[in-house]
Amino acid sequence: MGLDVYLWKGRESVEINSTLYPEHMFKIGYFRSSYNSGGLNTVLGTYGIPDLYGIFEYACCNSRLFKPNWKRSLARCDDAITQYRAILDGLLKGIRIHNVTCGPIGKGKLPQNTQEVFEIVKHELSRDPKLQFTNYGNASGEFYLEGETVIALVRGVSVCGPCMYVVTREESSPGDWYLQALEIIRETIQYVLAQPDRRKFSLSWSG
Repeated sequence: MGLDVYLWKGRESVEINSTLYPEHMFKIGYFRSSYNSGGLNTVLGTYGIPDLYGIFEYACCNSRLFKPNWKRSLARCDDAITQYRAILDGLLKGIRIHNVTCGPIGKGKLPQNTQEVFEIVKHELSRDPKLQFTNYGNASGEFYLEGETVIALVRGVSVCGPCMYVVTREESSPGDWYLQALEIIRETIQYVLAQPDRRKFSLSWSG
């Protein structure tokens, strides 16, 4: 599940490959943030950087179509990019925080010892890799089959009760996916501002 944001001109949707990153999931006219720890909104929120809601000042769900103030949105997007670039240049680069609820989900019960944990992991690793995500969560726990470097385990609480915050650091990559996403958001805003009839443009939000 995730948050999808679409650009519309009247009743016609706009979705164009980015000129900067044409292979990226984000497009001129389409943004997505999953609700898990790897979603754009979650990552930006962890760092205290404006997310999709903050950039466009979207605060209500009463109307399917929303007309942001595009000039103000551009300024906030530029600010988000500046802040995120500072993160990439500092000690916090690649930090991700995963919330693992310390309690059974549904009718399941918590494992009581290392052998029971081993059996859970063995079961997850035995799944058909063609039908399996590399990083995912389910009733048994959180699984990172790609592998991530854990740098801290912090006890805490969440809306679901006691939890463990697992702090990881992602390996560096040639192009940061989140920075590219922010740059495509800016590219979309600039696209709208360049149109002579920009008042006809709006966004729709899936959640």
